[in-house]
Amino acid sequence: LPKNTFFRTHRSFAVNMHYISEISDNCVTFVNGEKALISRSHFDEFIDAYKKFIDNLYLMPFLNV
Repeated sequence: LPKNTFFRTHRSFAVNMHYISEISDNCVTFVNGEKALISRSHFDEFIDAYKKFIDNLYLMPFLNV
């Protein structure tokens, strides 16, 4: 899976960042209402990866890449 789109939030979950609608302290909610856990050990790394994903998603059209 592409690392810039998918992230392993828990040993049981790999999430596609295109479909995240909400992030809470211990879970991710998707646009269809389903949820996936975020382990404490992965939370900070996940937040950093999601910020980079969002930045790339919105900056790409302006960079002409």
